[in-house]
Amino acid sequence: ELLIPPGLVGEICGWINSTASSPQPVLSLANSLCLWGAVVGRKVATQSDIRTNLYAIGVAESGAGKDRSRKQVKNLIAYAGLVDQLLGGEELASDSAVLKSLQKRPSQIMQLDEIGHLLANWSGSNAASYQTLIPAILMKAFSSANTLMAGKEYASREERIDIYQPNLSLYGTSTPSMLYKSLRPDQVENGLLGRFLIRS
Repeated sequence: ELLIPPGLVGEICGWINSTASSPQPVLSLANSLCLWGAVVGRKVATQSDIRTNLYAIGVAESGAGKDRSRKQVKNLIAYAGLVDQLLGGEELASDSAVLKSLQKRPSQIMQLDEIGHLLANWSGSNAASYQTLIPAILMKAFSSANTLMAGKEYASREERIDIYQPNLSLYGTSTPSMLYKSLRPDQVENGLLGRFLIRS
């Protein structure tokens, strides 16, 4: 019963599972929670001011159906006519790109396939500076959901991007081997992985 909670989150889970040839109830729940976190983002909070932004990683072997919830969440957002308001990109090019996306969609869900590859790219020895700064902006966005997130100051005339109460929900998928191979001690120590729910 924990995998099909009451209310709209449970209905979304049930719909995703009923349309899948290889249902993944745990992954469907994780992504449904991320989606709903984006839908109600900046509208509700707990008494202690905890917000609905959620980072999650769904882990499953290739061919296990881990992409089904991502496809159905995109379809659901499209059916509702909310792509421009809720759906972030599927790739993160730089920290500035994340900021600009949040400026346009202050409450959104990003769905990232093969997040294990991305984690490896962000922390690899050959990573460019615009890649190594992505984890920092993701952590900052996560922690700023109930406050103002002030952007970078530039020496050029480019204006600083400030976002009030950014509500980013992030759902990534990966195979176990790629995810575990990409993990590094600094990702644990700097707090990035501590912000993710990791489910298989």
